[in-house]
Amino acid sequence: MGLTFKEDVPDLRNSKVAEIVDNLTGEGHEIYVHDAYADPEEADRLYGIKLVSDFGSNFDCVAGCVMHSDYADIDLGALLKSDGLIVDIKGMWRKHSARKTFRYWSL
Repeated sequence: MGLTFKEDVPDLRNSKVAEIVDNLTGEGHEIYVHDAYADPEEADRLYGIKLVSDFGSNFDCVAGCVMHSDYADIDLGALLKSDGLIVDIKGMWRKHSARKTFRYWSL
């Protein structure tokens, strides 16, 4: 979740998340990227990343990379498989109730 350079802004220049996506894709993972602020055409043009418009469900892992306010209270349990992993790059879910149910990793 999140692709922009900074939280709650649409600026995609210098996005470090694009590097994470490239690395995980290169390792064979299927990645879906959602960003509440980014322009989908710009994401595709700059990074070749196709943004998804909804979150979907039944994921092995959900990674919070940019702390958009839209993601603060998201129902992570509705997105993850029962043994899913929450990767919290920015620490936005440190107090989220889903930490008690799912595996959790943060920097």
